[in-house]
Amino acid sequence: MASRKRTYTAAQVRQQLADSESETSVNDSEGSSDDNDTDVNADDASDDESGTVRFSAGQWQHANQEQPCIYGFLGKPGMSVNTDEFEAVDFYRLFLTDELLSVFVKETNRYAQQLLQQPLRPQSRLYKWEDTNAEEMKVFCGLLFLMAINRKPEIALYWSQDSLLSTPVFPAVMSRDRFQLLLRCWHFTDNDCAPDRNSENYSRLFKIEPLIKSLSRTFESVYTPDIKLSLDEELVLWKGRLVFRQYIPLKRARFGIKLYCLCENSGYTYRFRVYTGKDNPTQELYCKVPQDAQQLSKTEKIVVHLMEPLLDKGYQVYTDNYYTSINLYSYLDAHATGCCGTVRGNRVPAEVKNQKVDKGGSVGFRKDNLLCLKFKDKRDVFALTNMHTEETSRQRVRGRHEVFIDRPVCICDYNKHMGGVDKIDQLIAPYDATRKTLKWYRKLAVHLLQLAMVNAFALYKKSHPTARFLKFQTDVISSLLFDVALEPDTTKSEELACLTERHFLSHTPETAKGSRKNFLTRRCRVCHKNGVRKEVTYICDGQCPSHPALCPVPCFELYHTKKRYWQ
Repeated sequence: MASRKRTYTAAQVRQQLADSESETSVNDSEGSSDDNDTDVNADDASDDESGTVRFSAGQWQHANQEQPCIYGFLGKPGMSVNTDEFEAVDFYRLFLTDELLSVFVKETNRYAQQLLQQPLRPQSRLYKWEDTNAEEMKVFCGLLFLMAINRKPEIALYWSQDSLLSTPVFPAVMSRDRFQLLLRCWHFTDNDCAPDRNSENYSRLFKIEPLIKSLSRTFESVYTPDIKLSLDEELVLWKGRLVFRQYIPLKRARFGIKLYCLCENSGYTYRFRVYTGKDNPTQELYCKVPQDAQQLSKTEKIVVHLMEPLLDKGYQVYTDNYYTSINLYSYLDAHATGCCGTVRGNRVPAEVKNQKVDKGGSVGFRKDNLLCLKFKDKRDVFALTNMHTEETSRQRVRGRHEVFIDRPVCICDYNKHMGGVDKIDQLIAPYDATRKTLKWYRKLAVHLLQLAMVNAFALYKKSHPTARFLKFQTDVISSLLFDVALEPDTTKSEELACLTERHFLSHTPETAKGSRKNFLTRRCRVCHKNGVRKEVTYICDGQCPSHPALCPVPCFELYHTKKRYWQ
């Protein structure tokens, strides 16, 4: 009679692996180490190609204040260009280069011609299209940023003549129809060169690839970051149809396009990549990693890909529990890179996870240079590091003045240095220039240009520590709008001036007829608006731009005190 096969639950399998690992002796000289740590999480199990940890040997033992190996810092942080005489706009032009502007101009003009070859409505604005140039493109970008500061529900309202909504600078630098025409034709690549969707070289970011490559190159070449770095994801709101749209419930946007960012504490983004899906064969995050990292899971490869230029230089990177694993940290430790972060409970060793800890207490287990901590706060918090001991620091509980807790130093450092991407979100949120659109790549382009603005501000602040982001933006926008020519006349509109400025009644110009004084007669504006023809010899000689003719009584008072003076 055939014996029945016994089935095990996932928990039973993990326990058996842990038991077998503790009972089996490891012989390094014979090369028989096959370390099956319980660090494979549910999200990455399907992505892990090898499923075997091969980076560290030995057992997890109770930590006893052993000092970790801290790698010397070999990086050379700082600017690669001389910025002694730079103004605000010069920092931004490090990223919005002449080459990038020429790409905008070339592809926008090309796309406009492609649209003109399609069937159009007789009243379409495209029939008035004239090729743009680099100077006009600078003004266009400046207006996009200015719209983020002067937020209005519709684009057309920026050109409104209503005294409540008027913004004189917009019509002074560009007409409404021209701006909307540029916005419709704004493009970054040639559609005729798009690869076939079924080809191996097809890129889902083809529409915006030149912009991404240009900013990626300049972000890395202009500045080298300091030792402390953090890696996190950013989400650009997008609720339309898109194959690589992501859902992250903890983000404010929740739905959108995900970016992986490697940032300095100042908010400077050193490297970023746009996530296009794990099933995309051309995804750089998974393809372009060192040969010795090929056995890592896809989530772990993200960290290695972004950190690749900085490996073996003593940098210290902080990651959250989405990325942190024993496998990844063993790899980073082998490449002289410090790492610290929170880790999910299903990735920590059984010795750590099953250890009983009282509230406010902590316990640590060490394996080679890695330390895994369990800290009992409101719930269990797990941390992994190769830079700390299990030492704790006395910290006050937030919101409670007299309550203190002994928190592990590695968690304190994590809270201090993990906010690079959060700082970017905080800076951009009040001045978000993205708008609802049918084209996802235009929305992403606006966000990337604002990301460049944050980077420029981070560099500017190193020489101007008290600078504010709003003032920096207005200085950059002013230079983009008005450096082309003299600053345009932005006097108040007639409707606004007649209600707010000082006004005086005066005669119209004299005419010479014999020896008698005569004055030119003009139609009273108020009477004419009411359908009454009345000629008068008095005008407003005050701040009204058009100097309207008005009856002394009662039209002068009505015109300067009522918005609808004719009613």
